[in-house]
Amino acid sequence: MKRVLITFVSLLLFKSTESNAQRGNHPYWQQHVDYRIDIDVDISSFNYSGDQKLIYTNNSPDTLKRVYFHLFYNAFQPESEMDQRSRSIKDPDSRVMDRISKLRSSDQGYLKVINLKQDGSALKSLVAGTILEVDLNKPISPGEKVWTIKPEDVSNIGSLFRNGEFCPNRTVAVVGPTVKNPQYFTSKIGSSISSILKKIEVDKSKEFRLINGDVYSGKKTDIDGYLSYSNNLLTIIPEGKSYRMFGWLPFKDNFIPSLSKTSFSRFLNKSKLEVNTNLNGEERAMVVTGEMEKVFPMDIFPMQLVKACLNQDIERMEALGIYVVVPEDFGLIDFSSSSKIEAQEIIKKGIELIINEES
Repeated sequence: MKRVLITFVSLLLFKSTESNAQRGNHPYWQQHVDYRIDIDVDISSFNYSGDQKLIYTNNSPDTLKRVYFHLFYNAFQPESEMDQRSRSIKDPDSRVMDRISKLRSSDQGYLKVINLKQDGSALKSLVAGTILEVDLNKPISPGEKVWTIKPEDVSNIGSLFRNGEFCPNRTVAVVGPTVKNPQYFTSKIGSSISSILKKIEVDKSKEFRLINGDVYSGKKTDIDGYLSYSNNLLTIIPEGKSYRMFGWLPFKDNFIPSLSKTSFSRFLNKSKLEVNTNLNGEERAMVVTGEMEKVFPMDIFPMQLVKACLNQDIERMEALGIYVVVPEDFGLIDFSSSSKIEAQEIIKKGIELIINEES
């Protein structure tokens, strides 16, 4: 277990929109939240910090004076509700049992919220176990939408109102194993990829892929493409077009990362292992092994939810938690699953199916 620290800095604004509850006689409503989390990872201390930006749409018939966040990693602390339950129920999960109660302080998980703001004013909050309760300065009326913007955009908007000039600057990080000098650049919104590549040194001995965003949820682009409007990251990784003969044999190729422990790379220095676009296999049946649950950030059944989306079984999708996930939550599953499935795309289509059914 590694310790986790995440810093939330949210600037919340309001925008009106008509909700499902207002439009008709819907017997059911569901709140909707779009969010993005930008983080910096400190691999030496196993911590990460960053800021979360969210858009909260109040589809309920009630005025909201309080909102809630789930701090999942707080469950991995001695005497947490999860720890007490695992030690008291008759059929505990064999993977947990009393392990949480025996964690050293350096191995305990946690999420610490440093700052929360709404319209520039600090918000009052209370942490109760894995739940963060936030009292809003301004309630969210039915049909209102709460949305956030990055501090960099706040500065640009402030410059527009103060000087009458819009500042289109955007801070962009260029990273990836192919980049010899990863660094930050001050660029323009929607800058061409080619103009950014001129400022960095790339290992051209291998063919590489340009990703508009991060490796989990970004989109493939090319040298003639452009940064998306809200994007602050350009990732460059090697193309994985090489195929390994008898690659299905365990312990044959020991230079590739393996979460299934079928490679001796698990004993090597993982920082020297190169990650590329190669799937190291092809799509295969999804088998219940627990591998998805190991990397999934929520306490739901990701494989069963993916299967329900494939079957377009709306009732089962709702029961398995389709309303509390977004496609980006399945990024690590796309990376690590031995099934080689595109879970993010499947979940995206499942969410679209729910939206179309409720409209």
